[in-house]
Amino acid sequence: MKVLIVKTSALGDIVHALPVVNYLRSANPQLTIGWLVEKPFAPLLQAKQHLSSVHTIETKRWRRPGRLIHAGAAIYKVLWSLRREKYDVVLDLQGNAKSGLFTFFSAAPSRFGFDRKSVREWLNLLTTNRHVAIADRDHHITDRALRIATTAFPGGFVSRSSNSLAVDEAATAQMKERIREAGLSGKKLVLMHPGTTWKT
Repeated sequence: MKVLIVKTSALGDIVHALPVVNYLRSANPQLTIGWLVEKPFAPLLQAKQHLSSVHTIETKRWRRPGRLIHAGAAIYKVLWSLRREKYDVVLDLQGNAKSGLFTFFSAAPSRFGFDRKSVREWLNLLTTNRHVAIADRDHHITDRALRIATTAFPGGFVSRSSNSLAVDEAATAQMKERIREAGLSGKKLVLMHPGTTWKT
């Protein structure tokens, strides 16, 4: 059976959705799992050995002025690649109109998403055919994502830990070289990552 996870952005939300992959593997080790994601975040997923494919979209680029024809061709290409995979189940963990477009046109017979009370954009409801109610205790994005996964594939082991962030060896070597070049080898370092989408 082939499953597509649709969680396109943002970086933190994707990291918080990673436990879904581990859960699906525990529920059925024979599943073939793909993921649809915005291209800048694809490297985070491409290192995951449990994913058979990572499909990418570039919605910010497609929305630029003068890109309409290119955007149409690019969207068609992505939709065609999803259809060609013949996914049986889609888990739309995004819940907006954009994710719904790709969820619907994947042509998967079972398309799980949030119910009317929990969905981010109501248009998404028209693109999924299995609407999952989110419990009051499901405050965190990981809990919400796992609620959809456990509804679609009951019986697996639920762990909120993403414990599967793979560190690429080439990236590790590159960072060690940068640290050495900066004269910081052997010193204690603090990493700060101030990038975020929301003011908070």
